[in-house]
Amino acid sequence: MIPAPRRQLGVAVNDRVASLVALVVDDEYLIAVELEAIMESSGYDVLSAINVHEARQLMDLRSIDVAVLNFRMKDGTLDLARDLEARGVPLVFCTGSLPEEVHALFPGVAIVPKPFTAAGLLAIVKAAIYR
Repeated sequence: MIPAPRRQLGVAVNDRVASLVALVVDDEYLIAVELEAIMESSGYDVLSAINVHEARQLMDLRSIDVAVLNFRMKDGTLDLARDLEARGVPLVFCTGSLPEEVHALFPGVAIVPKPFTAAGLLAIVKAAIYR
């Protein structure tokens, strides 16, 4: 059996442009807006949530290609991250936490340290998708 080709960002598929769906979840509004703007400007179809409840609602509506999550949200991120992992969604934690702290719970997961740059964020997200 030949594996299906992975969609590529901005590649024409059947006369339309396919874009990867990114779920962005951060309870800090300004950071969520910045993440969303950076991802959208790079061609991602972004679903944005400011809490876990909103994120779960969005997960039920669309297939997610990558998730960018704040590691330490007030309403908890760990169960959401585990559910996304179980669905095979690549995870990226955008966090000010120490990498060791994140990797103790999610070994090998991609981390975007806060503060971040657009180029750094996009490079880490792309690497997480195609790993």
